[in-house]
Amino acid sequence: MGVTGTIRPIGEDDVEEWTATMLAAFHAVPVEGEAAARRARWDLERTLAAVDGGRIVGTLRSFRTEVTLPGGAQEPASGITNAAVLPTHRRQGNLSALMHEDLSRSIGRGERLAVLGTAEYPIYPRYGFGPATELMDIELDATVDFVARPETGTVDLVSPSDLRKIGLEVYERVRAVRPGTIIRPEMRWDVELGIVVPPGEDVVPKHAMAALYRDAAGVAQGFARFHSDQAWGPDHRPASVMTIDEMLVVTPDASAALWRFVCSIDLVRRVKAGDRPVDELLPWLVSDARAVQRGGLGDGMWVRVLDVPAVLEARRYPTEGSLVIEVVDPLDHAAGRFRLDAGPEGAVCERTDRPADITLPVGTLGSVVLGAHRWPVLAAAGAMREHAPGAVERGDRLFDWPIAPWCPIEF
Repeated sequence: MGVTGTIRPIGEDDVEEWTATMLAAFHAVPVEGEAAARRARWDLERTLAAVDGGRIVGTLRSFRTEVTLPGGAQEPASGITNAAVLPTHRRQGNLSALMHEDLSRSIGRGERLAVLGTAEYPIYPRYGFGPATELMDIELDATVDFVARPETGTVDLVSPSDLRKIGLEVYERVRAVRPGTIIRPEMRWDVELGIVVPPGEDVVPKHAMAALYRDAAGVAQGFARFHSDQAWGPDHRPASVMTIDEMLVVTPDASAALWRFVCSIDLVRRVKAGDRPVDELLPWLVSDARAVQRGGLGDGMWVRVLDVPAVLEARRYPTEGSLVIEVVDPLDHAAGRFRLDAGPEGAVCERTDRPADITLPVGTLGSVVLGAHRWPVLAAAGAMREHAPGAVERGDRLFDWPIAPWCPIEF
């Protein structure tokens, strides 16, 4: 049992079995037509199987995407998903073999990063990934008063077909500035808006609505998708809960207008929103921030750096500085010592023989490259080691960024 040396891309004849194996590892079974529907979104050359005795026992799939770095550069990356191994073949090297194969192929394709979302936290540090974005859940009393601010635009309800085009434009403008965002496939829009419902996918909730904010010039600056769970209290007063399925905003005015609009809908007493960025404006938009309950803080997207010089040169830095970084990578994809000379106008990163100012695992580099985590905290926890006095503080200043990294889609 276990790895027999066969890690390979699948063919058309493998799609049904590969789908069944992947879903079984996540405690599910495919419904009729699900495998074919999934196949339409796959690149079979990037859809790998671990095979034992002619049977598919492990799965991993990747797709080409781009990750926005601090400063707006969008670097080519491999988005990894559907990594799974049957319970009969756990802890036998199958996932490691799949991951090593995919990362090696990614380097050959010129992808400078690999990204994924994790079902279980402890698995992926061993492959050089580090948690690189954070997200939180929000729940608030819909009757809270909002801080007065000038009304500079309009909010209108829109149909899914209208949001399909306008929402894509808003998303791309958010992606241009928000570190951690990735390309959103067009088919993903169709599914999430309920225009297309593939077999096995969650159906868009009944009574789902969408609102679009336009500024005074008529330019779309944000949208929200939401649905309600109608309820009545024991006193026969309305007690409905509105769930925001997605909110994307380009400007603070869009955020204020959309939150205010959702909270003003009749019959709604509470509003919930999951997977929000940690720099969400809402607590500062209301007169009583205690009405906004923030919880469920967790890791979002994980990053694995594959090309250190390319990634560190592509991002921007808020201040001038230099740092010699020793990157430790057991898989040897990103190992080495690199001198970074960086500033607001650009950066140069090259291999060097100079003594290291700081040593860190490649997973820690993934955790700081988007600006999510503070260097002194990681150093205190033993996730990096300082050799030159002040190197941790210098790195913290260099890698800080005013916009919190966030990946608004799951994959």
